[in-house]
Amino acid sequence: MRSRSRSILFVLVAALALFIFAVPAQAASVKVVKGNTQMNMDKNVVKNLVGQNVVVDDISPATLTVNWTSGINWFFNVPIYAGTSGSTYDWSTKTGTFYHSGGIRFANVFVGPQQTRFQGLRIIATGANSYALSAAVGTSPAPRLTVATSTSKPRITKSGKRVSIEGIQFKLTPNTTLVPGGAAVLESALGLKVGTVSTSLVFFDTDLFFTLK
Repeated sequence: MRSRSRSILFVLVAALALFIFAVPAQAASVKVVKGNTQMNMDKNVVKNLVGQNVVVDDISPATLTVNWTSGINWFFNVPIYAGTSGSTYDWSTKTGTFYHSGGIRFANVFVGPQQTRFQGLRIIATGANSYALSAAVGTSPAPRLTVATSTSKPRITKSGKRVSIEGIQFKLTPNTTLVPGGAAVLESALGLKVGTVSTSLVFFDTDLFFTLK
């Protein structure tokens, strides 16, 4: 009887062990060791801003390139910050946070000039098709706001430890009852009429290229 009880106990312990080891490991975020983000403002956005005397410039180490092909495009290349407490990404859940160095300066050249900045850019991925762009807006102490969001379906690929997320279609956020949106922030800071900065145009057509640890 004792021998039978021991056999049953052994079978139960073995089954429990198999169950424990069969449970898949929880998804984990992996550190981003290097990368860059490319943010394109196409000719329709440029036309909307230039028509209101607004120009842009880079804040180092971000860089601005003006592309004259098929109309004027403003093209920013922004380094992804990969310091000790830097960017992370979870490939299995397609979630992560990407911190950036540098930023973008906006100026109304006919008024003052009045200007503002989007600095400390962060792209937060909450899913494969859900992204938010936050920035410290203005000068220190600059409030951090979600200035744009995207629910488009970007192309996500992985080769070894290198990952690319291409085609995030960021549109400026509208106002809420408590928090100003990205468009209203620009209008207020640059002395523009309310409703003249579009929330329907793709403001930043964005690609991320990065390497995981």
